[in-house]
Amino acid sequence: MTDLAPLAPAMPGTIAVQKPARILTLSCEDRPGIVHAVSGVLYRQGCNILESAQFSDPRDGRFFMRVAFAAGERFDDAALRREFGGVAGTFRMDWDMIDAARPARVLLMVSRFGHCLNDLLFRQATGNLNIEIPAIVSNHRDFEPLAKNYGIPFHHLPVTAATKAEQEARLLEILAETEASLVVLARYMQVLSNDLCRALDGRAINIHHSFLPSFKGAKPYHQAYDRGVKLIGTDCAAIERAENRDSFEKILVDLGIPQPQGEAITDIEEGVRVAEKIGYPVLVRPSFVLGGRAMQIVANEQQLREYLKTAVEISEDKPVLVDHYIRGKELEVDAICDGVDVFVPGIMELVERTGVHSGDSISVYPTFSVSDKVKGTILSYAKKLGLGIGIIGLYNIQFIVDPKENVYIIEVNPRSSRTVPFLSKATGYSLADIATEVILGKSLKEQGIFGLYPDEKKRYYVKVPVFSFNKIKGLDAYLSPEMKSTGEAIGYDDKLNRAL
Repeated sequence: MTDLAPLAPAMPGTIAVQKPARILTLSCEDRPGIVHAVSGVLYRQGCNILESAQFSDPRDGRFFMRVAFAAGERFDDAALRREFGGVAGTFRMDWDMIDAARPARVLLMVSRFGHCLNDLLFRQATGNLNIEIPAIVSNHRDFEPLAKNYGIPFHHLPVTAATKAEQEARLLEILAETEASLVVLARYMQVLSNDLCRALDGRAINIHHSFLPSFKGAKPYHQAYDRGVKLIGTDCAAIERAENRDSFEKILVDLGIPQPQGEAITDIEEGVRVAEKIGYPVLVRPSFVLGGRAMQIVANEQQLREYLKTAVEISEDKPVLVDHYIRGKELEVDAICDGVDVFVPGIMELVERTGVHSGDSISVYPTFSVSDKVKGTILSYAKKLGLGIGIIGLYNIQFIVDPKENVYIIEVNPRSSRTVPFLSKATGYSLADIATEVILGKSLKEQGIFGLYPDEKKRYYVKVPVFSFNKIKGLDAYLSPEMKSTGEAIGYDDKLNRAL
């Protein structure tokens, strides 16, 4: 039997405050019955579950679980381990069970930003964080005096390309010498080698462990996911649905939303065939581009061949998109989706012709030349796309409206866009704050937002691009699908011409 103190009896009708006696962690192949089996063992052993967290990784089919539980009066640690060992064998679990009262020995690593380090040290010193800190390691000396004040040994391991392997080897020696069971990267701004990552597998935590989608394309998020980074907000799968050509087209078909006719091509002859089929002029661009880089409108086969030969790299891994160019009006929205509802604070109309990058075009809110029918269609599409793609947080959609008032989707960016500050100022809604609350789990309704589209403002707000052509010599000043502006300015007035 253990020497754990029995739980104090509770008064009738009350629940005793219990502290965790043990913490169980496990991982195994995901299958039905795991939670039932684990909780059953704890119940039969007279234990009470206080906290439980679980995660199923859809990529490799692994299930992870962490359970903190309190012990009963007749708790028998050996009996619990024997019974749980049988369950672990059935499910082929990797598992561990530790005494919750025993502090973990944690090695801290830091660079030049100390807010995380200071917070950990303060919490540990005041008894709010049950850990022991046997050493602090840094590639700079900035926090050596701080470590000395707390009486913690400080190890300065400056890292360069020439010394990286040597210093990482020394780090592993310090880890062994201090008998630390966990390494916490408290804003340690160095890329760890693959060898060091393998050596620290399962016992290293980066406390900056999650981030919001902000990169163009799905690839950075898949790379982050593969390295154990947790995404909050719109996840990898939703980003892939929005950014991958085939996935996005399938969603549009399922939702009944039209887009300009086009295809992804992987060689020059295929590009020529596609352009002839959909008709010139065509808009050509690499997949996963930012700022319209290498986008171009081409009017005939000769221009298309020249573009595909000289402007981009084309292959099976790097397809080029060829879309029919539609002459019309271009509009865009910034919206927020919480998984159930969508909020569109405003619709912006672009002044320049279609084909000019939206960052180089004058944007006007509210719209000045489109009908209520068009705005209704845009709002309907915005809601369908937010929910259909699975966006949690901010997203941006660009539309084309042809002379017959047909509305087409150009693209959906599952992230914040450059127009968010402008639209926030124009509409009075702080989109970044609202979206952050959504990402952290607070719904639009819980924030007091119940409608899809609020009443439009009575005055006009205009976002005008700023260019630096006079500072950058040799730059082609012709506006195109490739963004060239370097800033923006805002004007507003009751009359559109005065706002402009």
